[in-house]
Amino acid sequence: ILGATAWELGLQYAAFREDAALRPGDAVVLSGLSARPELNGARGVAVRWFPEKGRWKVELESHTCEAGLALKPENMQPLPVYRCEGFQGPWLQDGDWHCVRGCKVYGPDGEMVEDIEVLGADAFAMTLEGQSLEARLEADGQRLLWSDGDTWVRPPLHEQALVQVVLVGPELPDEYPEGELRFLGAWPEPGVAVACFRGRYEAFMASPGFVRAELAVLAHPALCLGGVSPGLFEWAPALCALAGGGRAGGDADPRAPELCVCLGAEPYAEGEWLGDGLYDPQVLRAFGFEILAPVARSSLGSRAPEHPTCGWHLWASSLAFRWPPGAQLGSEEDWLWRGYFNARRTRGELPRLRFRPAAPELRPPALAELEARRATREAGGDEEDAAASAEEQELACVTAMEWVGITVAT
Repeated sequence: ILGATAWELGLQYAAFREDAALRPGDAVVLSGLSARPELNGARGVAVRWFPEKGRWKVELESHTCEAGLALKPENMQPLPVYRCEGFQGPWLQDGDWHCVRGCKVYGPDGEMVEDIEVLGADAFAMTLEGQSLEARLEADGQRLLWSDGDTWVRPPLHEQALVQVVLVGPELPDEYPEGELRFLGAWPEPGVAVACFRGRYEAFMASPGFVRAELAVLAHPALCLGGVSPGLFEWAPALCALAGGGRAGGDADPRAPELCVCLGAEPYAEGEWLGDGLYDPQVLRAFGFEILAPVARSSLGSRAPEHPTCGWHLWASSLAFRWPPGAQLGSEEDWLWRGYFNARRTRGELPRLRFRPAAPELRPPALAELEARRATREAGGDEEDAAASAEEQELACVTAMEWVGITVAT
């Protein structure tokens, strides 16, 4: 995640802070509704103000059955807007950033330069150091021509964003070329630009499109203890890259992110089991990472009931870590096996969470059927088919998780 500089962040929200009053068309999120609590958190648009009633008419995004709500201002939280209409928004002049926000112009240092007088949809005037200047927008909206001969150019869309997010993974859709950074079109969240890189993180870090991120997020990596699943060995090269490895002499790559966050999943939501996320701190410590915030349940967790195998609770747990500044890695192969050895010899430090054993009376019949099938095959001396065995093992694992989930839910 590539964040904007501090002054750019301030500029994006300057007009919003200075003019906190709602205007027709502003995006809002509902809160504090006691009569309709199910609508709290819903997003909508403030359509019209009724002064005699002291309420706004609000149309919701995700509740199409609602003809419109009449809400008090205190039940609506304005959402920060990112307007880039007409001459509003960011501009570049010889590499320096300028921003037009509302009726003000901000310079490269983020300080307000001057108020502007809007002359029309595509022009405004400004007085700078006693000189009256006019700026006029070209028809294509990409250049702002000043009366003194200066020209401001609209930066590329992805450079205008508050936050740039790069999704990295080998299983991204095939429409994204492997090994290339490809920006998506307009993103529904204002001020956010998203790009995709189909491939592994270590390949992304070695690619020409790589830019140092302020934050790297590992989404549900399952850094399983001892590498009993693909987790540890599949993620180890990426972890090495996150530590700044892969350079000659074992020196850390200065382009490695300063902060990393590991987000874990758990089966069947809201339960008492954090799954593989419990082992992530142990594995990260084994490789030499510094844990900045221990594993904890995340408030951003969400259900995914349409998951093909079981109803996962995504983003269920989180922890923050980094590679210690100045620490040496050595060769990637030595680093990998040293981490694997340390993970195997380290005793797990599980957080103080309640664990509930699966209830015997809720045992899924599919487990008994699998056991009977294996017993029959072994008794008959049949050769084990590798593909069938792998399929049975996966089915047994998923069914066992369903057993735990049913127990928790019951």
